[in-house]
Amino acid sequence: MKKLLLLGLGAFAVFLALVLPNHFGMLKWSSFAKFPLELLVILSLAIAFGRQAWVVWSFALLLTALTFMKLADIGMFMAYNRTFNPILDAVLINAGIGLLSDSIGVFLTYLAVAGAVIALILWLFALVHSLRAWASLSLPNGARVAAIMVAIVFGGWSVADAGHHLGYWKFESSPPGTAWSSRLVTKRAIAMRATTLDLRQFSKAAANDAYADAQGLLNGLDKHEVIFIYIESYGRASFDNPLYAPTHVTTLQENEASIKAAGFDMRSGWLTSPTAGGQSWLAHGAMATGLWTSDNGRYAAMLASGHKWLFHFAQDAGYRTSTVMPAITMAWPESSKMGFELVIPATDIPYKGERFNWVTMPDQFTLATYPELLPDDPRPEFLQIALISSHAPWVPVPDMVAWDEVGNGTIFNEMAASGPTPREL
Repeated sequence: MKKLLLLGLGAFAVFLALVLPNHFGMLKWSSFAKFPLELLVILSLAIAFGRQAWVVWSFALLLTALTFMKLADIGMFMAYNRTFNPILDAVLINAGIGLLSDSIGVFLTYLAVAGAVIALILWLFALVHSLRAWASLSLPNGARVAAIMVAIVFGGWSVADAGHHLGYWKFESSPPGTAWSSRLVTKRAIAMRATTLDLRQFSKAAANDAYADAQGLLNGLDKHEVIFIYIESYGRASFDNPLYAPTHVTTLQENEASIKAAGFDMRSGWLTSPTAGGQSWLAHGAMATGLWTSDNGRYAAMLASGHKWLFHFAQDAGYRTSTVMPAITMAWPESSKMGFELVIPATDIPYKGERFNWVTMPDQFTLATYPELLPDDPRPEFLQIALISSHAPWVPVPDMVAWDEVGNGTIFNEMAASGPTPREL
């Protein structure tokens, strides 16, 4: 009886790894009411060859990697509405840890990371013991030959199902059962190969900088000061969505009148962003280089290519190039390739108020303070400011105060302690 229980639990563990969905919207009972064809392939091969330890460990490692990939997909779908690409998205793991530590604290973050790693290791050993239970069955040689035949039959069945759903061939109806995990792994392998080829082509295109030696591209500015201000999280959707459009359009119309009264003019236009829902540095890179930096692989290739940024051309045109970055709290070596002479991260901005959890300081403080942070220079300024508290859904949201009351930022302390915490939210 004990042996049967171990075999049942072992089969169930493999079953769970195979039927686990990769999208949070599919985490429902119906998603687990499937028969994975790979289950019989794996158990049969464990019976036939499992006495060799490397077979058990190989299957356990593959199933653990499959579980990790599906869980990573769930996280990526929640954050960016796409699947996880190991080639491009490994950098996001570190970024996510940094974001979490600023939101719930370093101790809880590392506790959560350690818990996730330990859980994955425990899952690996659970799968090893599950497969060993099947591998340790005392069976005659004829039964092991039969197990090999079962593995071949269901292996072919899995290939037939995967090929049907991937479009390599078509049957009148889908074969019974499902090889969904095999399809998922195949599609991911194809996507990773395509990513590798795309990065090679993009690297060549980035290195071929048609404007590298161009002169006078910014002469039309006539040495007027230029300031790029990135107000994150408010894109074109906020002008199309009826929940927000009336407020935003009215605000722009009202301020256009005051701007004209001050002797300035307003113009609007649209750029298509290479990213959505996060990774705003990709959009900054596309804006400043003209390259479609739609993922971190392309972004890294662009930095390595030596492609000139807008700020390099500004330097050539006689500007002092600077960037004020209240969201930068760690080393930022990439900035040396972007054409900035002066980088002002969060630690160099004299904010004395309380942090707004992940947000280092309110945007109003950044905008009120940045002129004092720029050393005197006879050259006109070509400046980038990437704001941070306008991001959503970070909490709490600071209110505007009178500009002459901003001071050292302590006026925002009461706001920083208001509202729900990130954990509560």
